[in-house]
Amino acid sequence: MLMLKIAAKKKLWVVTYVVVVCVTSALVCFGSNGFVHLFKMKRELYELTKKNYELTRENTLLLRKIKLFSSNRVLQEEAIRKELGWIKDGEIVIDFPRKSSPAQEMPSEFYHRY
Repeated sequence: MLMLKIAAKKKLWVVTYVVVVCVTSALVCFGSNGFVHLFKMKRELYELTKKNYELTRENTLLLRKIKLFSSNRVLQEEAIRKELGWIKDGEIVIDFPRKSSPAQEMPSEFYHRY
């Protein structure tokens, strides 16, 4: 009888230990600061670092373009003429009508100014 009580107590302790280990493991893995959260945060950090690098690179290229434009009058004039459609005195612009289908339209590079 005493052996049965000891065996029952051991069994109870083992079951309690297993339950505590399982609950603790679940909290460590899936809790608010668990491993799953850690992996998500690492992935987000990687994506943000990558995006930051791309934006820094784009910013550097734009700064170079600004410096080039601010020091080169020919590029400024070319950009103004292309973007705003400005023409010089004495130039004649021939504007061709566009076709009905966008797939058949000629790119603006093929429009000539005489």
